[in-house]
Amino acid sequence: MSENLKKRNDVYKKLIPFLGKEMPYTFFNSPQPALGLTHKIHPLVEGIYKPAESSYPLCIASMLASPYADKIFYNKDGTWWMFYSKKTGPIEGAVNQSLVRAMREKVPCLIIKQTVKEGGSKYRVLGFGLIESYDSAQGLFKISELPSDQIGACVCCRLCAHRDFCGRACAV
Repeated sequence: MSENLKKRNDVYKKLIPFLGKEMPYTFFNSPQPALGLTHKIHPLVEGIYKPAESSYPLCIASMLASPYADKIFYNKDGTWWMFYSKKTGPIEGAVNQSLVRAMREKVPCLIIKQTVKEGGSKYRVLGFGLIESYDSAQGLFKISELPSDQIGACVCCRLCAHRDFCGRACAV
């Protein structure tokens, strides 16, 4: 596994306890030394955060005030899926290509949704999502929640050649 993917797995592993929780913006846009996170999870300036050294987006944020057509849908079983707009500009741009690469290689991304804007923004950690498809006519990606049976010991096995966070071979 590349060093880049190992770092990504380490971040995701530390975020599992926060799935479904609402957190202040400072949790995402500042390092969290208590969790061993030396880099921000998302700067919250734009919706898609792809660290410079990464080929994939680390975190995607759905903002309350957005010029995009993003929309989250909730299934009866409590899972979610969403349409997420590409960044303005050509699909060949670096950030948009990171979404395409994550879709093609089935690399999960952390998905957060802004729940409070005024008086200190808050974001709900929706979970890990897989980019399933891209509609070029509408400029929308379809992202679905990673099934809960793949979260925990094996949330990112797709990232690490079928090895879970503990280093064991996984069943997927």
